[in-house]
Amino acid sequence: MLAILMLYLGFGFKTIVIGLFLYSLLPIVKNTYVGIREVDDSIIESGVGIGMTPLQLLAKIQFPLSIPYLMAGLRLAAVIAISVATIGPYIGAGGLGKEIVSGISLQSDVKIYAGAIPATLIAIIADLVLGTVERKTKKRLA
Repeated sequence: MLAILMLYLGFGFKTIVIGLFLYSLLPIVKNTYVGIREVDDSIIESGVGIGMTPLQLLAKIQFPLSIPYLMAGLRLAAVIAISVATIGPYIGAGGLGKEIVSGISLQSDVKIYAGAIPATLIAIIADLVLGTVERKTKKRLA
């Protein structure tokens, strides 16, 4: 996808930001859709029974109950975005990947580690923080 975006947007920061946004959409949208589909039919039937419209069902029942799924998608999207951002220097964007690419070019393990370790730590911390938020949303709904 980044190669196709480079054809239209050229090299640089804007290309990687748009690419990361597009990469992140799939897990968020897919998990939210699954969450909405997983709402128990008896709950939907209860909403219909009290006269809710389809939009009210979505806004007041289905979407709130799908928030843990949305958080799982957001968690996955964050980790994917952090890992994909490390290839940003290949399209002229910079970031932590700059050290990795420089280390590969110079065949320097130290430079590779200088970029890889912080990027890995950021991904792990993002996963842990968003995992905690995800668990709290599950407890809140229980």
